[in-house]
Amino acid sequence: MPLYLALFLLLTVNVFQKDKCLCTPATPEDTTFLGWTEFVLSEKQNLKQITGTATIAAKFNEKTVPVSNVLVEVFDNPDIALTHNLDLKTRQEKQKRVAACFTGLDGKFCFNQIPKGSYEVRLSKQGYDPTSVIVNLVKRSAKYEDKTLHILMTVSQ
Repeated sequence: MPLYLALFLLLTVNVFQKDKCLCTPATPEDTTFLGWTEFVLSEKQNLKQITGTATIAAKFNEKTVPVSNVLVEVFDNPDIALTHNLDLKTRQEKQKRVAACFTGLDGKFCFNQIPKGSYEVRLSKQGYDPTSVIVNLVKRSAKYEDKTLHILMTVSQ
């Protein structure tokens, strides 16, 4: 099968499976890679479900490029992410991982079956600084539009 036909089929499947989560589930052994610096975006965002894309900035222009194979973890007790100087063991004792997956080639991730509440969404990958976003999942209603997280990751120095 020619490469262009395979790519067309892949894109077509993604368009028609828009509501399906195509990220790969993570195992309990897959844990956060701690980079040089951790970024926490503390502005809470109201979402109906957790979906998004992990990207990095391209070097020569202002466009972003998707990052594949990023570990995306969802944790309860998100205020712990805002507490500075907590070692990893203490943090793990105070937070429970609710869900986790690895982004696909398109950098996308989604978690559709998480109950309403506040969560930390943490992205990490070898060679990148881990990045967290605090989100508030709300009841599915017309009041809130469906938003997608676009999380810009930083290469570790």
